[in-house]
Amino acid sequence: MVSPFSLVRWGGPLGPRFVSGWTSRRVSLPEAEAEALHLYSYQVFKQKGSGEYALTYLLAPEVVFMYGDSDWMDAKAGKAAADAMQRSGGRSRFRIVSNAGHHLYLDNYEEFNRYVDRVLADVERET
Repeated sequence: MVSPFSLVRWGGPLGPRFVSGWTSRRVSLPEAEAEALHLYSYQVFKQKGSGEYALTYLLAPEVVFMYGDSDWMDAKAGKAAADAMQRSGGRSRFRIVSNAGHHLYLDNYEEFNRYVDRVLADVERET
């Protein structure tokens, strides 16, 4: 029952600094907007954990690995994980979203939404 957000909660007075560092490295915004994002993110992340603990169960039916084409995360690792899951009989998909960093749902929401809609339609057809 530990998640990356646990660090924010356990960080006490350092929690806002953890969040500020995280948001600064991942999103480039004008100063006022960046400060608003830092404050908002901290308020969300410091709340009692809930859905973050459920990800293992939520992702069990089918896992979709999506990365932005300029994501800071290693897309090769996601591709390898998706391939390994498929080889072992699991269901997974892999997608690179163009013109996007790590927050692809913001950076290129149109392509992201189209792909998610397609995945959901496929899952609905199969059930």
